[in-house]
Amino acid sequence: MKKVFLLLIGLFCAGFCFADEYDDLIEILHNSSGYCYNPKEMSIEYFSYKGDTYKQQPCNLNMKEKTITMAGGWSSGGLLNKNVLKQAYMFSEFKFSDGKLLSFYYYDKKYLFLGDKNIDQIIALVKEDSVKRFSQACGAYTDEWTGRIYLLSKTSEAFKLTIEYNEPDLHKTESIPLEFVNPFTLEGNGRKVELYTWNEGQFSITDIKTDVPSPYPPSPYEDDINYSGPHVSSFRYTPVKDLSTEGVIETELQYKKYTFYDKGANIVFYDNNLLSISQYVSEKNYKLKETIEGFRVYKDADGWKHIDSKSQKFLIIDGEFYNLAFNYQKNSFRDDIEAQNKCLVEEGTNRNIKAVHASSTLKDKSHVYAAEGITDAFQDSAVFRWKKNNIPWVEGKIGDGIDEYLEIELNPYNAGMGVRLILVNGYVDPIRPYLFKQNNRVKTFFVETNTGYSEDLTFRDEVEFTFVDLPARTSRIKLTIKDVYKGTKYDDTCLSAAYVKYIDLSER
Repeated sequence: MKKVFLLLIGLFCAGFCFADEYDDLIEILHNSSGYCYNPKEMSIEYFSYKGDTYKQQPCNLNMKEKTITMAGGWSSGGLLNKNVLKQAYMFSEFKFSDGKLLSFYYYDKKYLFLGDKNIDQIIALVKEDSVKRFSQACGAYTDEWTGRIYLLSKTSEAFKLTIEYNEPDLHKTESIPLEFVNPFTLEGNGRKVELYTWNEGQFSITDIKTDVPSPYPPSPYEDDINYSGPHVSSFRYTPVKDLSTEGVIETELQYKKYTFYDKGANIVFYDNNLLSISQYVSEKNYKLKETIEGFRVYKDADGWKHIDSKSQKFLIIDGEFYNLAFNYQKNSFRDDIEAQNKCLVEEGTNRNIKAVHASSTLKDKSHVYAAEGITDAFQDSAVFRWKKNNIPWVEGKIGDGIDEYLEIELNPYNAGMGVRLILVNGYVDPIRPYLFKQNNRVKTFFVETNTGYSEDLTFRDEVEFTFVDLPARTSRIKLTIKDVYKGTKYDDTCLSAAYVKYIDLSER
């Protein structure tokens, strides 16, 4: 109880000479009775002060009816005394302006003093946090018992629940607009989506409109009871603070750890709900710098993969053996000039490719999109680093570029070694990520070598490293476009990078 007093009462003590201002402080406490908001728990509580006592009472906010009522059940309180206030002065955290309380900490929880805010202003404040929390649960979920598929989606601040019924006697799809009833509940047309207040990362969907037989067998002693009723489905999601989910597609990465550059090599490692940031010391030695609880792995509408947490964000070029990560802090990598200066380099690396020839090349007023651009797109060192202002190869044929080709000539090497050709498909620019989907991407290359070897290489439609292993004595490679993913704006087919490594074929 004493800790409670230290954290609560001390917020009113700033700016006072404590020994002389005790009476004035008590008066300020009495004038500060009112509603307070806890953003972390999205709860409203009423703090009141009378004489030398204080009381805390939880409240219910009805966002639909625009009312705040005192909740039943628990409440807490205690005495205000001079010794407690004196100690509180030394330990409390608080904010105030012009003699008015703005916020304070109570039991290590931050509260915003709502003061003279009206009900509409309070709802707007709470709704902003509720929208963020529900946004993290947006996605498709399958109920194992009924086979129903639930899709929770959001446009601006409006949520919608789409239900696909797959029962033997019920086949249909229904979309239901939802509205806020309270900070944790969305309702619409007999359906309800509720966040679990006691377990962040879980929520339930209640289908009041459709009866579902109970999954449990009836009791032999209760033959007349009808075991059916509204169906409740519970699901889990990964909570991430302050993460915008507009255009987010849940995805998986091919690694559990990624190397990024920040004054040297660093490692980001993720597992379960923890994100770890470590400094690279040696191959088996990492120095832990930071551990973060809560993150999300997703692919955006432009085809780029991300790892996002509250304090660390990473843009990923993924791949089975090769990858590249950009660490940034602002809304996007293109907004973070400091991150660009750390992650991007002026020159790339071209070790094993002697020359590249193209059947055609696009030229416009600004650039020649020559085949040579694919040979130095990134720097191969302890940490892959992307070349600033890299210009990809773009075929110059009218239309999608079907049957246009590249020929890659390799530098001589050990004749017994195989060749691994690593490609980055599409127009890949981390500062202008939208260019990937705006332009055509190769869907299928027909790969031929001087040894007589040939095969089709098919790409996934996302920003990543793709590789093909070719036989020993390969010295020339021909890549012919056979199919493309269509661009949303241009019909130019692009390839951003090609890199060659010699490999021991016996170890594949």
